[in-house]
This record gives sequence, C-alpha cells and structure tokens, in this order.
Amino acid sequence: MSRLSSRMKVRLNPFLDKRDGILCLYCKGGYTATNPYIYEHLNNDDNDSRPENIIKAHQTCNCKKKYSEKMLAIALGKLKMNEASKLVCAGMKANTGTEKDVSSCVAINRKNKPITIQFLHEWTSRGEELLLKDAVDAITNQCYIQNGSGSQTAIYSYIDSLCNSYTGLFTIYSNPQGKNCIRRRTEN
Repeated sequence: MSRLSSRMKVRLNPFLDKRDGILCLYCKGGYTATNPYIYEHLNNDDNDSRPENIIKAHQTCNCKKKYSEKMLAIALGKLKMNEASKLVCAGMKANTGTEKDVSSCVAINRKNKPITIQFLHEWTSRGEELLLKDAVDAITNQCYIQNGSGSQTAIYSYIDSLCNSYTGLFTIYSNPQGKNCIRRRTEN
C-alpha cells in the first residue's frame, strides 16, 4: 500500500464520517479548531492506507495510542470490525481477496506463527516479566529478519490465539504498573 495522499483524504472524508461518525474513536470528543482531527492508521502502519485502516481521531489521542495498550486494543478491534464489514469507499479499491492474496497470507502466517510460539516459549521459560508490547515489537522484527515480512497486527492476532481461555498456552495479565504482560498458562 501507499501513504495517504491529500487526494485520498478528500475521497475518504465523507466515507469515514458515514462509517465512523464525527467523534474521536478514543475520547469520544468532537473536533474543534483548537483540537482538530487527523487521519489515523489504526494499526500504526503509515504505509497501510486501506480505507479499513483509516479513521479520523484527535492528534493528541493518536499520539497517546502509541503508548497505551488499551487504546491500541480499541484501534485493532475497530480495524477488525472495519475489515469484516466489507464497506467500500467510492473511488477506492476494495481488498480483492483473490486466491493469490489469500495464498500469500497463509504462507506468511505459516512462517511467522511458529516464530511467535518459539519466542514466547523461550522468554516465558526464563520466569522474567514479558511486556506484551515489547514481545510484539521483538517478534515483528524477528519475523521480518527471517522472512522479510512482519506485521504487528498479525503478531497481536497470533498472541491472542495463543492466549485463548480454552486451549491457550499463555495468558495475558496486568502487572502492578498496569502494563499488559504474557506468561505461560499454569494448570489449576
């Protein structure tokens, strides 16, 4: 994908208002001359300018999101909802979901999920605290180094699947500072 151009912003504006409303996703506040909106990438990837990944938000909220697990979770949840909705912005290409696209995604997942599992096993076996954000960043970099592809959104999805309450190998918890951490699941 490409960066969000001025022309794309003009095309997206009415679509975003219709799809998302006119309030900031994070603080639910309106936009003013002193607190205007910006076009924000839900997954923090400025090169991923699909309509599903763009919303309008306050710049202050956008900056806070980069350091807030709660706000990032809201953003990734909204991204999943947008992707599932199949709404298409007029004048913009929809994700085609062609066989080639699906095959390449499956191939990447088959390479990167085992890297995620191995990383979590190694780090959680040390008994040290493993911050979720640090784990995602490290795994994304490791996947990129080994396979030439690494997506924080995909890594969050892998970790989420590995932390499910039924068969998950790991669990996410909040440490005393309120930061999300990962540890091995223990049998009760």
